[in-house]
Amino acid sequence: MSEDDHGRRKPAISPAFASAMAAMAVLYVAVDAVWGLPPRGDRFAIGHDFVNMWMGAKFALSGDISTLFDWPRYVPAMRAEFWPEMLPHNWSYPPHVLLFTWPLGLLPYHAALVLWDLLGLSAFFLAIRFAMKTVAAPDRFWLIVAAMGAPVVASNIVLGQFGLFIGALCVAAWLLRDKRPIVAGILIGILTIKPHLGLLWPVLLLIERRFAVIASAVATTGLLVVVTSAIFGWSAFPDYIAYAAPTQSLILVDADLSNISPTPMMMARILGLPAEYGYGFVAIIAPLAFVAFVYVMLKSVDDAIRFAMFGTATFLVLPYAFTYDSAMLIAPIILLLQRTERPGPRLIMLMAYLLPLLGMISPLIHLPVAAISLMLLAGFFVVETTRASSADRGKGGRPNLATTGPIDPAAGTEAS
Repeated sequence: MSEDDHGRRKPAISPAFASAMAAMAVLYVAVDAVWGLPPRGDRFAIGHDFVNMWMGAKFALSGDISTLFDWPRYVPAMRAEFWPEMLPHNWSYPPHVLLFTWPLGLLPYHAALVLWDLLGLSAFFLAIRFAMKTVAAPDRFWLIVAAMGAPVVASNIVLGQFGLFIGALCVAAWLLRDKRPIVAGILIGILTIKPHLGLLWPVLLLIERRFAVIASAVATTGLLVVVTSAIFGWSAFPDYIAYAAPTQSLILVDADLSNISPTPMMMARILGLPAEYGYGFVAIIAPLAFVAFVYVMLKSVDDAIRFAMFGTATFLVLPYAFTYDSAMLIAPIILLLQRTERPGPRLIMLMAYLLPLLGMISPLIHLPVAAISLMLLAGFFVVETTRASSADRGKGGRPNLATTGPIDPAAGTEAS
């Protein structure tokens, strides 16, 4: 925060910035809706990826979900519901997603999409408001506006993706893991609807010795698997593993995901190298990101930095992750942006805030700026944590983000 000429606090995130981002988000969604009507040729439906949600719900209601995991059968079934020239989709979610999405199949496609987007926006809004609860009222409103106007929010609305639900679940689980460990574990168990994004949760919880959260998460996951298998057949998960996983591996190399995937894997394609070279980038960057993540989790007492590092490292250790899932980064990034006026840190964090836009730019300029922004962010958190540790030991160090308090001053600092 800074002060104006009258001594009043001036928010680092201004009302003008927040309003502009929100207006851009609305415009982006409106333009995409116009672009998507009417369907012509080999085009996507409005909602793009929501096609999978709706198709899965339809199959769940039919009682036979085996087609979802068999791509050669799934694409013709999808085109029969929409139009023959529609670009192909693939189902990549574990079967227990259907426990939450099956009601969508009761509605026509566009009505289901509107409901889905409204639920996602509502869940994300409530999570952001929860994360901002300790911020003073005059600033809180504009922080929430800036969070809801983030490009990742518009991206999820346009694509009909899971990202806003994932972001909301992550925020709630993070903030509740201290005082409501059982509830936090349940939320983490539900996060297995996108299991790869939960790769670092066990590491975090072991570092923090939150065994109640771990037990709750394991029990929730087990219950979801059992209930799903009982309803849709005990072959559901074996079929998913046998068919969906190889398809995803094939897509990772053969499909051009460089505009939506800010991972080290896609750096090779963006740089004009063979896609397989991406595994080399992963082999170098992922271990470094993991070590940086563990270091920050062990050393930092700032929950905003720790949460932001958690989301950042998740993208850097995975070969397969997309910008629309970066909603998990928005709450801590917004809070950290509000806490400093240093131009370098603000630029790095603003790049993370704009990650979906950087993803779109990366292949156009043949430079992986989205992945680079995440690496810079991870490095910044390591530096801030080291400075804070030095200051705590009485060795000096200038004021930094890591000493200004966690997201929730009433919880989170004892975890380190």
